[in-house]
Amino acid sequence: MEGSDVARVILLLVAVLLSAFFSGSEAAFLSIQRGKLAYMTKSGVKGADKVAQIAGHPEKLLPTVLTGNNLVNTAAAVLGTSLALSYLEPASAIIVATAGVTILLVIFSEIIPKTVAAKNSERFAIIVVSPLLLAQALLLPAVWVLERLSRSVGRLFGVSDAVMVAEGEIRALIDTGREVGAVEPSEARLLENVFRFGDRQVREVMTPRPEIISLEKGAALETFLSVYQE
Repeated sequence: MEGSDVARVILLLVAVLLSAFFSGSEAAFLSIQRGKLAYMTKSGVKGADKVAQIAGHPEKLLPTVLTGNNLVNTAAAVLGTSLALSYLEPASAIIVATAGVTILLVIFSEIIPKTVAAKNSERFAIIVVSPLLLAQALLLPAVWVLERLSRSVGRLFGVSDAVMVAEGEIRALIDTGREVGAVEPSEARLLENVFRFGDRQVREVMTPRPEIISLEKGAALETFLSVYQE
């Protein structure tokens, strides 16, 4: 293998690794549990604030990872084809390069990194957040254009930039915490009652005036007992 071929192989491997980085970053940030991330941020976990900053703006995250991923995937395809042409006829080289690069990218740049990132989303996001911010800065022109395009299309379809946490999500987190033992059953019941309290009517927790029993100040114990028994 000539020196130029070795260089192309190295560049191809770099492109595959970068593709895995962008794919894993996308899967990690889209799989993050907002409640857990908020807890990590308040606990002072290093890098959690940067992760929260990016996770809260998907209109910036997606253009970065998609632009980066498409660039390195295209580079991998070109390098793979160039290598195949060095050893095979053009017709065979195209088929071999297409199949080889596709298998390489699907396994090592899609399935493996996305599976790992989705199962360890918070930890993975903290590891890649700094390189991702660097990539965002390097791809700023493309990210800027795509960000404004996505916002315009989002407004067209009535998509809001506001990040909301629904009551159902909080209840689901409480149930999950109880199932895994992170939340005590008594604590889970207490938290559940907080939500139920807001749905109750005032008449459910108040005693109607005609049913109120009153006693004169200084009444004897016998008087209290007689009224109570009635």
